[in-house]
Amino acid sequence: MSKQPITANYIIQSALTAAEMDASEFVTETEALNWLNLAVGELHEILVGLFEDYFLSRVELQPGKMEYVLPDDFFKLLKVYDTDSGQPIRRFTLDDNLPGSYQSDSFVKTRYRIMGNKIIFNKDLPHLAELWYAPQPQIINDLKDELQVSIPINWSGFLADDITARMLAKEESDYSFYELRKAQFVKRCKEVASERDAGESKVVVDVYRRDLEVDDYDLTY
Repeated sequence: MSKQPITANYIIQSALTAAEMDASEFVTETEALNWLNLAVGELHEILVGLFEDYFLSRVELQPGKMEYVLPDDFFKLLKVYDTDSGQPIRRFTLDDNLPGSYQSDSFVKTRYRIMGNKIIFNKDLPHLAELWYAPQPQIINDLKDELQVSIPINWSGFLADDITARMLAKEESDYSFYELRKAQFVKRCKEVASERDAGESKVVVDVYRRDLEVDDYDLTY
């Protein structure tokens, strides 16, 4: 049986009930929707950090340039892959790219950096690359809008608790209980995120493969 869609109205009504404001006009619809969008943004930031593969979008970067404009819905970079080798492209620091540094030499591997609304490479991109990123959070405009969150944890309570806290704060009432519930949700998310891959090795394994180049152990991020 498929799950019932969760709408903005459902979340807001849950918050109104918790704040005992069901029959009140103290909070306007516009306020509630604005607060819901703030809560969705906060939830999105938390979940992208813990469940990044649930928020994956991809775009191809054609070779031959050093700078590319990021997608309009770009929120956070996950990985950049060289499709020729199948290896991830590492990030460079500003110091690495100073004139005369070893990063300026022609033999150096391709590196990238996010600057403003662009991804910039330390040299012309030699091969087709694929940019993996998390898109921006959903924007809620209407009470009928359905929330698009697909993670293996009950997230709707977090949104309702956040809005309830804001309602009580406007009323100048104590909202610490709902802040505590939000903190408990984040803790639970971290626990679920650490347990969700049953195939992960639980013992120490040998990570020193002889077929890897020394540069593949670069820990400069």
